[in-house]
Amino acid sequence: MQVIIHPLNEDSYVGEIEALPGPGETFLKVSSPHKPDGKPLTRLNYGVNTILVPLHRINFIELLEEATGLPGPQAAKMEEKEFVREPQILFYRD
Repeated sequence: MQVIIHPLNEDSYVGEIEALPGPGETFLKVSSPHKPDGKPLTRLNYGVNTILVPLHRINFIELLEEATGLPGPQAAKMEEKEFVREPQILFYRD
């Protein structure tokens, strides 16, 4: 499944994992890691296509569309939703 990984204090990157980590695991095996724009990660040597990431260095993981099981339009609608809190203006009359 394709995921976006958000490490602590670093830029996020996209990769593929076989399954979500279990409760006893300490590393996440990520295949084909790259930047969200498709460019290779600069901190990896040329030719590296699988990395082990310590789970304590990951802030959170986003599951991409095919991993959620939702059809394309429904997933797109979920991405379009924005939660905006508009200021409340109260008028008082004497």
